[in-house]
Amino acid sequence: MTSNKETYMIMTPSRLLSSLCLTAAIASGASAQTAPETLTIKGGSQGGSWYTISAAMTQIFASEGVTANAELGNGLSNVMVIGQGEADVAITFASVPPAAAKGVDPFPAPMDNIRAIAMLSPSAMQLIVSEDSGIDSYADIAGKSIATSTVGSSTEDLFALTRGALGLSDDDLTLSRGNVNFDIDAVKDRSADGLFVLTAAPTGSFIDLFSSNDVKLVPVDEALATKLNEANAGYVASVIPAGTYEGQDEDVASVSTSTMIVVNADMPEEDAYFIAKTLVEHIADLQASHNSLASITPETMGSFSGAEPHPGALRYFTEAGLIN
Repeated sequence: MTSNKETYMIMTPSRLLSSLCLTAAIASGASAQTAPETLTIKGGSQGGSWYTISAAMTQIFASEGVTANAELGNGLSNVMVIGQGEADVAITFASVPPAAAKGVDPFPAPMDNIRAIAMLSPSAMQLIVSEDSGIDSYADIAGKSIATSTVGSSTEDLFALTRGALGLSDDDLTLSRGNVNFDIDAVKDRSADGLFVLTAAPTGSFIDLFSSNDVKLVPVDEALATKLNEANAGYVASVIPAGTYEGQDEDVASVSTSTMIVVNADMPEEDAYFIAKTLVEHIADLQASHNSLASITPETMGSFSGAEPHPGALRYFTEAGLIN
């Protein structure tokens, strides 16, 4: 006769404790999020929006136990150093990675290893001139003095494209180059008739310029906007709304490109996941860092353009239900 026996493990206190510890360890391992120990972030020039945003990002990552430092940069050089593996995270424009992938000047060769982590906000093409400069359209810059950014920056890249679209050479106007603060001072002391910049609208430095000086925005006409878009699909027609700056009573036609955060394609997936997750979870800190980010949402941060999303970032936004 066969007997069926059921065997029970007697859960002594020591066995119960061991079981609970094992369960906790498994749960902890399943939910633990690895993070990089350090991050180098390439931002913008002093006085610009990216300078402020990159500084805020260092504080955000520091709050999660990551040692992060921000360095000066610009849209073009930031992509170069990311592609070369000389920095971890960078801010750039959606118009830059496509140019890098094609090896368009100033990129010496195709660079197709740039991946998106998150989108931020649009940056607008802005020509700010003195009221009495005689500049009412972009074509009027011929024979004038314009302050702009240094060669190799996204601002100068777009301005060079603009000059070409207008049929102007560098000899047709006087150019001075420096950071945003330099450009603003040049307009204030009248050593320049105006300044050209690609940045968020509004930006604090320009709010101050408009409030204390007789300056105005110059509109981008449809023909120029079309030429710029044909040269680089990352540049799209847009509008700087009335009231963006003091004394700006009407909408001003412009051209914009989205600001984005990028990394190298070789970044470990878990690191990219952590960066995307951390930035979204600290979106309030990003919004508070600069007024141009006030309207970003977790959903818009995942609306990728300009570069393929890093698999780690894509996984985060998908798991969070922010993209399909």
